[in-house]
Amino acid sequence: MANSKIEEAKRILKNADRMIHVTFPVIGENRLFVKILEEIGKSMDMMIKAVFENENVKTYSEKNLNFDVFSRFSSKYGIDPKELDELKRLLEMVERHKKSEMEFSRKDKLVMMSEGLSLETISLERLKFHMSLSKDMLKRAENTLSKSVI
Repeated sequence: MANSKIEEAKRILKNADRMIHVTFPVIGENRLFVKILEEIGKSMDMMIKAVFENENVKTYSEKNLNFDVFSRFSSKYGIDPKELDELKRLLEMVERHKKSEMEFSRKDKLVMMSEGLSLETISLERLKFHMSLSKDMLKRAENTLSKSVI
């Protein structure tokens, strides 16, 4: 069952990758960044659920709690502390987007305005970085999960 979650995570990540490398260059609309960000986040959520399933751990409705529990297992799945920090940043950015009061395009970036009028930008380069990191983490998690099934 954990493998089906990994397959779903890979499918979602593949779609996000296609949006970055095919759809965005054709459309050129920065608002697509939000969808890409959400898809990368969804894929990583699915990876976390697969790990939880493999470790027989309950999934919580609170994402921060899920992440804290996942961080205990992350090294077993080949995810180092720096990658874990970046994953946390990614997932927090997805949550801030959901609570964002306003979004607008500025040059080659999408700007989100959150509570307290703080600004956060999403660029194509940042999305590519998170995509690459997510692919690597997902591959390592998949390898560890496949070894634990054998």
